[in-house]
Amino acid sequence: MLDGILCAYITDSAIPDFPSTMKRRFTTNSRVVNELFTRYLNTFFAFAELINNSIQATARNIWIEITYNDDMADVPISAISIKDDGHGVHVRDIDRRLFNIGTANKQQGKGVGRFAAMQIGKHVEIRSVAYDPTRKETTSLKIHLGADSFTPAKNIDEVEFDTEELTLPSKEATYYHVLIGKIYNSYEVKEVPRRRIIDKFLPDNIALSIFERYPLEIFNKKVNFHVNGKLLDRSQFVVGKPDLAVIKFENKRGESFDIAVTAFKLKSSLDRRKVFITNNNAGVQSIVSGFEFDATWMSPKIGDWFIYVDSHELPTDMFTNLDLELDENVRHFKLFIKDYLTKFFRKKGKEYEDFASRLKKDKFYPYDNDSDEKGLSSKMLVFDRFAYLLEDRYHFIKQQDKVRSVVYPLIDRAISNGDIVDVVQNVLKLENDLVGRFKTLMSKTSAGELIRFNERVVKKLEDIAFLEKLIYGDISKSVKERKELHKFLERMTWVFGEQYADNTTLLSDKNLENNLSNLRDELLKCEPKKKDDNLIENIRGASKSITDLFMYSERIVSADQREVMVVELKAPRVRLSIKELAQVKNYAWEIEQRGIFPKNLKYTIILIGSDIHPKALFEINASKKPDSVDVFFRNETRNIEIKVIRWSDLFETLKLKLGYLSTRLKVEEISISGKIEEDFADMDTERLRSTLKKVAV
Repeated sequence: MLDGILCAYITDSAIPDFPSTMKRRFTTNSRVVNELFTRYLNTFFAFAELINNSIQATARNIWIEITYNDDMADVPISAISIKDDGHGVHVRDIDRRLFNIGTANKQQGKGVGRFAAMQIGKHVEIRSVAYDPTRKETTSLKIHLGADSFTPAKNIDEVEFDTEELTLPSKEATYYHVLIGKIYNSYEVKEVPRRRIIDKFLPDNIALSIFERYPLEIFNKKVNFHVNGKLLDRSQFVVGKPDLAVIKFENKRGESFDIAVTAFKLKSSLDRRKVFITNNNAGVQSIVSGFEFDATWMSPKIGDWFIYVDSHELPTDMFTNLDLELDENVRHFKLFIKDYLTKFFRKKGKEYEDFASRLKKDKFYPYDNDSDEKGLSSKMLVFDRFAYLLEDRYHFIKQQDKVRSVVYPLIDRAISNGDIVDVVQNVLKLENDLVGRFKTLMSKTSAGELIRFNERVVKKLEDIAFLEKLIYGDISKSVKERKELHKFLERMTWVFGEQYADNTTLLSDKNLENNLSNLRDELLKCEPKKKDDNLIENIRGASKSITDLFMYSERIVSADQREVMVVELKAPRVRLSIKELAQVKNYAWEIEQRGIFPKNLKYTIILIGSDIHPKALFEINASKKPDSVDVFFRNETRNIEIKVIRWSDLFETLKLKLGYLSTRLKVEEISISGKIEEDFADMDTERLRSTLKKVAV
């Protein structure tokens, strides 16, 4: 019974005990289970199809309840309930409305999409009360569907199951109710990726995700969405009324179509313009494709927008092939939409364009408009946008304030040094008393020294916050980045000691590089097992897919001395045990014994993991060297050292070293994606933006 989700919020009091059990089968054109139960792009598409069914059934209210698991669970949710007050399904219409899969019965909802729930969970219960005006009869029904009843290659018309059906003695309020339980776990999702519960279901995302799908229904109050007991209202999401337009689109054959465009300005501040191509799906505007619009000239005050482009008048092959860039008609349509949005947002940003024009004529503008300096146009673009934000608050140009003779060059320098966002954001929110304190401080030191000193400290604090969030944060939100941890650490080698701050990741001796890697593959790779006391069993979900990582770097100590640092990063599910200690000591021993490793080098081997077994910790503490407490092992010739570190201990040590300053400097909440874009821009992190970029919906 849906793993105990039949709690108060999903109880249907109108249904008494069911005295009549019927045997029913699907009627179908022999479509197989795999085709039917995983036909949607993702689980939120399947979820939206169930909501579409409710809207098509003339529902005025839709109640959605999602039961969330704790952060350590394998899947984020345990159950979903969707109930509407539409006309429901009468027992006499079960075969025609519910089980005839061979037809797309969409006139009153439900169609083939009624089984979208099976893409989300293995147990589905359908309950309904419906009234037949012809017979003046009210009936109730209950149906249980379980994935266990189906096999992957089985024809669905071969499956027989029970329905509980009853004629009620009096007229009752009609409804249709779908309950989904036994959500697919990580192993089942690995077999069929489309079963994965995507981020749109998460508590912080679900409300906006539903508005994204049904903006007109919510804005015009055609349908009331109740999500976990809260009514979604347009005031939560939008500013003012939507912009409405009907534009003429002419295809390459000269045929003309009316395209309706609806644009909502959002209350959020993510600086994104999402564009959705929609199509009429039996009376519901459904999203078929999504894009993100951006432009270099975009005003910084434009804000967030959802733009909906209704394509229902277009030929079917047009909106179903929007991902095919080779299709000439598709390219033509996208260019048309792009041109329209360019005009739309230029009009919205006219104030900014007028300011930028005046700014370039200002005598304190730091750039020569006629210069052909490489990269100058990009700097001017950034400068103009931030100068606009400053003007909006301080009115430098409007009031002919000469302070811009100082502020503008500072912004220019910040752009050149890559610090513009922090500089301007803090200028915009600087309190008056802090301005006075800043002037006093400037009388005791130079601004350059202050900036350079604080920049180094803040950068280190930010590095620590970034790593700590990547290691101990919600891995499901950054699993891709976590798998690239070694690449980030190659740029942050100072965390293992200030002496490694200037390490180079490229070994000067390629043979040595290959030998270290091959020896690692030979000695350090192994799967953790419970019997070896090195398996952390409560690691679930995305964390399981992260493997051990390996990196090395080189430090020039002097003209004739080099140090090679080798770092073995164990996966989150690995607990450092006696076995790992033995492996890393064997690795060191082989470096010393094999003739392929130069003897004139110093080798520092660092083994690092999320946790250390008590037995291993006992051996580590017993082996620490008096002259270097973080060294676990050192060979007799003192050219090979092993350090064993727990991530939490490393972070604590680093924070203590920076403690004096970290108590005085507040580092803003670090964003993993933002940090990557800022400090690792040359890595392949998909940060490039196009004018109209395809995005997931």
